[in-house]
Amino acid sequence: MAFRCLGALFGLMLLFCAPLRAQNIEDLPLDDPSVPTMPTPVPPTQAQHPHSENEPIASDVIASPTAFLWQALYAGVVVAGLCSYLGLFVVARRMVFIGVALAEISSAGIAMGLLVGFAPLWGGLAFMLLGVILFSRRWAPRRLPPDAVIGVFYSLATALGILLIAKSAQGESHMLTLLRGDILAVDPFETLEMLLVFAVIGIIHWLFGKEFLLVSLDRDTASTLRYNSAFWDFLLFLTIGTAVSLSIRSVGVLLTSTMLIVPAATAFLLVPRWKGAAMLAPILGILAVAIGLWLSLVGDFPASAVIVAVSFAIMAPALVWHSFVRRG
Repeated sequence: MAFRCLGALFGLMLLFCAPLRAQNIEDLPLDDPSVPTMPTPVPPTQAQHPHSENEPIASDVIASPTAFLWQALYAGVVVAGLCSYLGLFVVARRMVFIGVALAEISSAGIAMGLLVGFAPLWGGLAFMLLGVILFSRRWAPRRLPPDAVIGVFYSLATALGILLIAKSAQGESHMLTLLRGDILAVDPFETLEMLLVFAVIGIIHWLFGKEFLLVSLDRDTASTLRYNSAFWDFLLFLTIGTAVSLSIRSVGVLLTSTMLIVPAATAFLLVPRWKGAAMLAPILGILAVAIGLWLSLVGDFPASAVIVAVSFAIMAPALVWHSFVRRG
């Protein structure tokens, strides 16, 4: 049921997430007060302006402020819907740090892409794949818990990202935006790409959710039933890493890490069973995005930071209720 609800959510987003094109000044009414007054330009010659008369140029395009809000809401719903669900596996496996580590590793890959000169997204995906391979293999000594190994690679990825940024001409400004995130500047085509990839991830979890759940919650039973735990771990971490990499490109590391951990943790505090938590976590994540965007608009605050604060504000009553009411 939880997978069908997520599929329905992604289907609705696909219907409404059509690319939001900018409005042309020529398409707007002349008495529209939202259009700034512009001086009448001198008609250029054909040599000065090789474009045709009906072809809009960059100075003629003004984006509607409402369009930015809708773009941010669409992107936030897509990220919150899937990352909140995937975060259930991260929290259930007691490997909360892996989400932050994959985000940092992907950021280092993006920095590498900026330095070398190829698409930053592919650099992030390549580094993410390397991190997934490392984390899915149980080659570490038994004396070291998984979180210790993840922490080592997290520190290494952070240092590598700093070194690569220092050698990149545009890396510092780009990575600063990447870390803080700017959900209001999301490209609608990026949202559509993210939605399509996330739909594939949702189908994978709909088909193999039982295997993912078994190797995450009861590895002994999975071994008894001759499940290839290493393969299912790799596939699970691959879906999580892909979602993290694409989300970072759109909304930044801060918001992605929050959506991967906080809604899932809140859902487990309120609902003890997996099915209930799988339905509740995406709802909590989407609710935090909607409230956070509204508060950022009203109070003129950074949207991503407000969404993170709202997520923790939603979690606080659940933590109090679980600590004092439910236990009592």
